[in-house]
Amino acid sequence: MESTKTPNQQFSPAEIEMIQRAALAVWNEVAYDALTATAEEKNVSVDNVTISRDEVLELALDAGRPEQIMRRDPLFTPDFKTRWEATSYEQMKDIVRPVFTYKRYGT
Repeated sequence: MESTKTPNQQFSPAEIEMIQRAALAVWNEVAYDALTATAEEKNVSVDNVTISRDEVLELALDAGRPEQIMRRDPLFTPDFKTRWEATSYEQMKDIVRPVFTYKRYGT
């Protein structure tokens, strides 16, 4: 039986740090909008809303936004791009999870 699991890509410590910085930058850009949308959906004040770390990870890795940020870094080489594009979503979450230390984000 052949495995369909994508093998983990290998990244240097500096590349991992770049990925984590990009994910944090994305979260910093979208956090208020995400919390506001959640508050509106739940019909409560934004001051009373939290979202889970898993939701934050999903937002931080959303739609190529980290890649847009990483493209500005000298570490974003053609080789890195190839490995990044071959990285599974699960591995991406594993890479950035350590910098998102809270179980819930918001108030």
